[in-house]
Amino acid sequence: MKNATARKAAPKAAPKAILVTPIATVNVKDTSQPVPDLVACAKAYKGLIVKAKNNLVVLKDIGIVLNIIRGDFESDKLYGKHIATTELKIMSKNDRSDAQWLAEKWDAICAFKAKKNIESNSVTYLRKLMNKAAKASTTDAKPATKGEKGKGKAGNGTETKSLDCVQLAEMFMELCATNSVDPEMALVTFNNAVKATRKTK
Repeated sequence: MKNATARKAAPKAAPKAILVTPIATVNVKDTSQPVPDLVACAKAYKGLIVKAKNNLVVLKDIGIVLNIIRGDFESDKLYGKHIATTELKIMSKNDRSDAQWLAEKWDAICAFKAKKNIESNSVTYLRKLMNKAAKASTTDAKPATKGEKGKGKAGNGTETKSLDCVQLAEMFMELCATNSVDPEMALVTFNNAVKATRKTK
């Protein structure tokens, strides 16, 4: 006698899940045409802003480490060769530069953003704005002085007065204050530049 037990029907495949983007809602009348959801767009954008701010902090923290390493080398070339042997070789030269800049001027950057009400977290954009502001500030702060008369060569009529070490130090501190630069970090950069100059001679 043949087996009268009916074969069980094969289970049907589960329907594919419909993915709905977080920035659109389905039009009830026509499901093929999504309707823009501006509320969801704004929410998604706010999330990007928060993420960008966090990324900026992380990049700054990496820059602190890079600046410590940079202080052990006399030139950018030697520093770059060393980085190429480490795990940070995956980081581009431009990204390293951005990270170190953030670490050097973090307090000034935060103050500048707050003062100018800047929401952008683009390092390139912030560097451009701050460099422009620093240049304008230096131009405005530069005094229009005249040289001492009677000491120049024939035809010149004036000779610029030289500054001694104390006066140069005072000017250095004024420039740091004007440009919101930490004097200690500026000295580190200055010393590295001096080392590099001596090596090339």
